[in-house]
Amino acid sequence: MKGFWVFKSITVSLLLILPLHLFANQTIKIDDKNLEYEVKGDGTLTVLFDAGALTGMAGWDSLWDRLPDNITAFRFSRLGEGQSDMCEGQRTNDEHVDEVKSLVNALKIETPFLYVGHSLGGATARNYASTFPDDVLGMLLVDPENPRDIEIINEIDPINGPNEIAAIKKNDYELSDGRWCFLDAIWSKKTAKDHDDIGDIPVTLIATTMKHNNPQ
Repeated sequence: MKGFWVFKSITVSLLLILPLHLFANQTIKIDDKNLEYEVKGDGTLTVLFDAGALTGMAGWDSLWDRLPDNITAFRFSRLGEGQSDMCEGQRTNDEHVDEVKSLVNALKIETPFLYVGHSLGGATARNYASTFPDDVLGMLLVDPENPRDIEIINEIDPINGPNEIAAIKKNDYELSDGRWCFLDAIWSKKTAKDHDDIGDIPVTLIATTMKHNNPQ
């Protein structure tokens, strides 16, 4: 199996599923930057939704109107995405965590909350839970970013894998043209936070797979 089919470029896979979300619901100023956010419901369980890269909070559009009535849901667009202000330069994983914490404080989000993260949002969820363990009741991770994906691809296809990975990385940065501030964080491939870092909280993982009709 060629690494190309396993390691999909974020610039292709995310753009293909990017929903249309034309207008911000609300914004809040944090560190002189406006962040787009939305609050839904007034239930007893607080749920924070952190989307994957590029989509902004619109990444949750397909389920947002179908959420149960007994929760209070928050979603937001990180800087440089959705209707939030533009970001400047490359941002670190720690800066993504600080952004969420600032939002939690500014909106007075009740803790502990259930943290739902997709892709990059899943990585931020793990990092947030290890930094602020008292804030997180549990995590639901949907296809979270895997810092071992390059390692896995090179094991599967040691001949073609490295060149394909290098081409995808080069393409990501070229398409970004300096506008995507999350690329360094995604490509750093730091070790994922595990049980020793996060502690004993409930975690549910949802992952997708690709089926090949004619695997090689």
